[in-house]
This record gives sequence, C-alpha cells and structure tokens, in this order.
Amino acid sequence: MNIIYYCYGSSHSSIIAAHIHLRSLPKDRIPTEQELRKLWDFDTNDKTSIGTLYFKGIDSQQRRVYTMGMGFGTRNLSLHD
Repeated sequence: MNIIYYCYGSSHSSIIAAHIHLRSLPKDRIPTEQELRKLWDFDTNDKTSIGTLYFKGIDSQQRRVYTMGMGFGTRNLSLHD
C-alpha cells in the first residue's frame, strides 16, 4: 500500500502530515517553527511541481509515503482500492 498526502502545492500541509506520519515530527503537539524549518522539504516546491509525486519515506508498517501538490485539481482526484 502507498500513502499519498496532498495539498495545493506540496510545500506545507502535506509535508507536515507526511513527517508526522513518518515520525520525524511530533504527533502529540504542534511542531515549532524551528522544527519545521529543519525539514529538508518544507517550503521548497513551487507551482511547477504541481502534479509531481514525491517519495518521503517508508513508515513503520513498510508502506511508502508520498506527497503531491494538486493545485485546484483536487476536485478531479479519484481514489481506488
């Protein structure tokens, strides 16, 4: 199974969610600004990366975790089991 976190530009909320999932950010409190700035991929993407799938790591259950910027295309997102 693969897990994909998405947001508008894959720069902020999807990055934070993926890092919480992968346990590189705390899940029991709000991360500090310093913790966010230390992330290698926080606030690095731009509009040209929309639609690109980025591998972030493998979780504790051996699932591959990705992020993707969807722009305004989330209304066209289709998920299948």
